[in-house]
Amino acid sequence: MKIKILSILTILIILIVTIYYFFKDKPFEGILINEIYLSPNGKEILFVYENKNASSIYKFKFKDSIPKLLIKKENWNLSQPSYSIDEKKIIYRAWQKNNPVISIFTANADGSNPKEIYKDSLLFDPKFSKYNNDEIIFVKANDYSNHSPFVRELPNGMDLYSFNFKNKQIKKQTNNNYYSINYYDFIDINNFVINSTSEGVFVSRTIDYNRQILNLANKNIDSNYLDQLFESPLSYSPLLKKYLLSTFHELYMWNGTDKKLEKIYTCELGKTINSTSFFACEDKILISSNEI
Repeated sequence: MKIKILSILTILIILIVTIYYFFKDKPFEGILINEIYLSPNGKEILFVYENKNASSIYKFKFKDSIPKLLIKKENWNLSQPSYSIDEKKIIYRAWQKNNPVISIFTANADGSNPKEIYKDSLLFDPKFSKYNNDEIIFVKANDYSNHSPFVRELPNGMDLYSFNFKNKQIKKQTNNNYYSINYYDFIDINNFVINSTSEGVFVSRTIDYNRQILNLANKNIDSNYLDQLFESPLSYSPLLKKYLLSTFHELYMWNGTDKKLEKIYTCELGKTINSTSFFACEDKILISSNEI
């Protein structure tokens, strides 16, 4: 099956231009955060934009020319917005500037009725469960420290957790104390795919905390770039039954068993891959990239 690749570079240019018109009476000093989150229906994206002391979440439909403001908060940072599977809700992280406590909020799809549902330090990547409308998944780190004199302090000791809206209970979904969890995705109701810095890419089973490493060595990846797979975006397509993995410059698909990964995209010179995503119901892939 031939996969179509939809580059988002032109969309980013449109967003920058249109946001400029939102602030045309003021100095254009904002930052378009390169966090691009594809909706389940594959027709729009969510992204974060920062201007002076305000952080905002916008949605942008591919056929439109102007993004729509959903949420704006002064003196807060907003991050990692994404939709529920039925697209009636969004979820995102929020924290006040110079405050270590991170909150997970949900809101209606139009940004109305935001509600703080959980807060703690070192929370990351909240998502609505694909299999339970009353549940969200998120990453929580145990500490923020420096395990090497040559490396800056980073959150580490991570696992996946769930929060249930009905009973308000938190449940640990993995119990492996990962050095880090950079990205994760749902494989099925009992399994996640996770990549972890310096550790590898794993399939982690929730019912017994068992995990299986996906051996990516000698799969036509230059060994000098193998560690980049552990730090770069990844996702899984139940439709294609394949993983989407990337280094900083190249994008691969893999069914988990073949001896080689299928290289499907190489970045232009001077750019790096920032985020990737399978379309839920189509054989297409969305890519966003950064200028080096």
